Amino acid sequence: MRRLRAITVLVLGAALSGCASTPDELRGDYTGPKPAEATDEDIGINVRWGGRLLEVQPRRERTCFEILARELDDIARPLESSSPPGRRFLACRDGFDDPASYPADSDITVVGEINGFETRPIGDYDYRYPVIRPEAVHVWPERRTVDPSPLPPPRWWYDPYWRYPPYYSPGH
Repeated sequence: MRRLRAITVLVLGAALSGCASTPDELRGDYTGPKPAEATDEDIGINVRWGGRLLEVQPRRERTCFEILARELDDIARPLESSSPPGRRFLACRDGFDDPASYPADSDITVVGEINGFETRPIGDYDYRYPVIRPEAVHVWPERRTVDPSPLPPPRWWYDPYWRYPPYYSPGH
């Protein structure tokens, strides 16, 4: 009986661990700085950063993804909300990428090397972006929210007369 329980626990554990795992292209041990902490001394370090995709800027020679950084969870997906909001960063790779392949406001995780810094305006402010050269770009599927109570409560939950006959009869 003990052996059967142990086997059942192992099989269920293996099945459940397959439900949420880090995509292959994002796996690895990355101990580099966060986007807000990146400095000139970090150029050349491999990092795994992610966040909310703000804009895709395609050009003939390269495509840049502007991303608002967020903390990553244990499978490398950006958390829904981080407080305080993270720093912006750019992930620029050679060649043209079709912006339609990258929906705006989607969660995105990139793996690559810190390539330098680039200053671009945000309104009247000159913003200094850390730039990475991505080896992998992963766009996560849209989060789905599940209603935990899809059925209405039973009638007795809100019916003031449920305690009276014929519904309720303490003697029977």
